[in-house]
Amino acid sequence: MALEILVPTLGESVTEATVAKWFKAVGEAVTADEPLLELETDKVTLEVNAASDGVLSEILADEGAEVEVGALLGRIDENGAAVQAQPKPASKPASKPKSNGGEAPAAAKSAAASGGEAVTVVVPTLGESVTEATVAKWFKVSATRSARTSRWSSSRPTR
Repeated sequence: MALEILVPTLGESVTEATVAKWFKAVGEAVTADEPLLELETDKVTLEVNAASDGVLSEILADEGAEVEVGALLGRIDENGAAVQAQPKPASKPASKPKSNGGEAPAAAKSAAASGGEAVTVVVPTLGESVTEATVAKWFKVSATRSARTSRWSSSRPTR
């Protein structure tokens, strides 16, 4: 059975959007709540997620297309099998963090000491007129940050 992928309600005064990017190609397996594509408006950028597991069987609105609320973007075949996709060429490796005087940055040293890997976190595109964002909450805390936080929390006055 084919499940339709529709443009969701975008906001009170927003009636159309642009298909910015498809994250999946026709024939790829998708899981429920997995992002399929990104829509952009003059006020917001949002992801459209898969409603159920299946295979992306059809894309009806290509990247760059202007679509209205309720328009059909594509279809998911809930009974389909994924098509074996051609391997994508390897992407360019992420740039290495700059160091001062040949020493690794503190975060990289900390990551190496804990057996992990330092990763650069980039703020996603926020919208045409949005130029700043505030980090409201970190869901993961590094070992060095948790040590500092516990030291800070013990020095705070109690009420």
